[in-house]
Amino acid sequence: MLLDHFPKIWNHPFQSVLPGRRAILFVPLLCLTSAVWVGKLMVEATLESTVTPGGLLAIELAPDPQTTSLVVHHWIQAGLVQNAYFAVGHQFLWLLLLSSTLAFACVWSSQKAPGSWTTLGNLIAWLQWGGAFCGALAAVGDAYALGGSTGPLTPILSLYTLTQIVCFLIGALYAAAGFVARELPRSRRQAMARL
Repeated sequence: MLLDHFPKIWNHPFQSVLPGRRAILFVPLLCLTSAVWVGKLMVEATLESTVTPGGLLAIELAPDPQTTSLVVHHWIQAGLVQNAYFAVGHQFLWLLLLSSTLAFACVWSSQKAPGSWTTLGNLIAWLQWGGAFCGALAAVGDAYALGGSTGPLTPILSLYTLTQIVCFLIGALYAAAGFVARELPRSRRQAMARL
């Protein structure tokens, strides 16, 4: 397969984690990511209304600059602009943690896979950090929009946000498939041993 010929440079830094240490590192990372995600949901819940469904997504997926201005104006009128800035700052931490958690899961899932799937897992792990970069660019655009600069940002924000979502979905699906592929044979062996 084509992926077998990729150079070792595509190896992800998380590959250097020893097999016995993976769970020790992954579980706290997953817990921290989950805690930050809950905090993100709580902060963004204060921004939701009939005018701004979805919190920050109301800015990121706005169809035009006028809608973005309407959302920001609504938050200013409601006294929520500080919450919106806090949500943008919180998003940077969440993106870093989520992308690292998914990248770690992809690398871990790829370790038991045959050659090409390991390389694919590494590439998808790198893709997670690319998704975080796109999310960070969208968050910077959110901050500019909150400051009143909405002009040409609107379609770019949507593109970055959708790219980030697609990258994270690909990573989550690969990690889940790898986990199932790794654990299913183990559970079958344990069931057979009980018989």
